[in-house]
Amino acid sequence: MILALSLNTALDKTLVLRRLEAGRRHLPECCLDLAGGKAINAARALVRFGRKVHVLGFVAGHTGRRVEALLAKEGVPARWIRLPRGESRTCITVVHGAMAPTEFNEPGPAVPRASLLRLEACFLRMLKGCRFALLCGRLPPGVPADFYARLIRAAREQGVPCALDASAPALEPGLRAGPDLVKPNVVEMAELGLSTEPRRWRGSLQRLVGLGAREVFVSLGPRGALLGTASEAMHAAGPRLRGCPLGCGDTFLAAAVHGFLSGWPLRRRLAFAVAAASANVLTLGGGLFQERHLRDILSQVRVRSLPNSSQNW
Repeated sequence: MILALSLNTALDKTLVLRRLEAGRRHLPECCLDLAGGKAINAARALVRFGRKVHVLGFVAGHTGRRVEALLAKEGVPARWIRLPRGESRTCITVVHGAMAPTEFNEPGPAVPRASLLRLEACFLRMLKGCRFALLCGRLPPGVPADFYARLIRAAREQGVPCALDASAPALEPGLRAGPDLVKPNVVEMAELGLSTEPRRWRGSLQRLVGLGAREVFVSLGPRGALLGTASEAMHAAGPRLRGCPLGCGDTFLAAAVHGFLSGWPLRRRLAFAVAAASANVLTLGGGLFQERHLRDILSQVRVRSLPNSSQNW
């Protein structure tokens, strides 16, 4: 079983418009409501890869109950800690024409100390029966910056590997706790002061490994992705596709974890993660993709080792 921690759970609403014009009323051509947040999107993708996943997270208010019901309808098991006040956030994505999606993401509700301690105790109990733990998403108010780091160290003590997908201020302390896998994107690399310019790829990967991560996957959007370890550095790219990128990074992470648990070599894991993320572009909803798209794109992904000359950072 894979344990997916969802601290900043959301109701994801996707609206598809023919076009978006300021100051006008719009009637969407399509609407999609899903339980969301990075961990839930990744969990949804892992289920599609045939993995058993259990979500643990916070929900609040009427929106939280809606999220619970939606995820239960998908058949993904979950253990929820209900917050005493506030509403789980709603994230609205408007897909319009050929333009990039427009997103409106509410902040999450504040987490009281008692609720945080309850979730941490539940996480530690559930570690005993799992093969891997996913720690994903921005920290909501009330959660200290070193929270993911604490959980990573606790998982290591029980022999459970972890993946970290977080932003500042949780990313750097989480890295120093030594996760088995970390997946920053371009924005999160910038938060660490690291470049995603091609000539600096290898050096940036070395820096991330030096901070404590065993394996580093960096998602670069349309430019593909990077993978770095203490001894290897590589880049993969697939076809450039038009669609909705919502949740592609989460699908990428799920694919990387699936490859890790399958014991695949690094090149295969990177290619598979890029293909899965690209397949997600062609389907509305984070963590959703069609297997035929994945197979077709995977045949077009190319992986290459990075030259040693690009090591300055």
